[in-house]
Amino acid sequence: MEQSNKQFCDLLDTHIQFHAGASASTLTHIRCAAIANTYHMFEDAFGHRLGYIAWANLNKEAYAGVRTSGTPPKYPYEWNEGRLVLITDVLYRGQSLFSLRRLMPVIFRHRRVVMFCRNNVVTTYRRDGGKFRLKEKKRLPVREVAAGTPVT
Repeated sequence: MEQSNKQFCDLLDTHIQFHAGASASTLTHIRCAAIANTYHMFEDAFGHRLGYIAWANLNKEAYAGVRTSGTPPKYPYEWNEGRLVLITDVLYRGQSLFSLRRLMPVIFRHRRVVMFCRNNVVTTYRRDGGKFRLKEKKRLPVREVAAGTPVT
């Protein structure tokens, strides 16, 4: 537990260095990634943090849930149940996030499927010939929320 607390602090510290907002869901994602040890810290040659990528290892059922509703896993034990990768948070200083696509085969070298959700769009990449290629881009319907209903 002490190790996951240190990892949580490292991820949170990097998040704060980027002056990024920290909603309750973002803090939950960072905490779950630290507990499940599903993150990669980017550093320069001098050991300065350039950012991080955090993800969840999903099983097929959770993967299907993300594809249809865009809802990531809720509990820490759900973050390490399968071989399908859901990127939950990316902060990267220096180069564009497009260059992150070149790093995906290195970070996820033993994985076939990587996906992420952003702005109600689920994007799925599949490994093909050593590279990740776009498999699917799916726009999710915007959920209507009744007045007074808490949004999670």
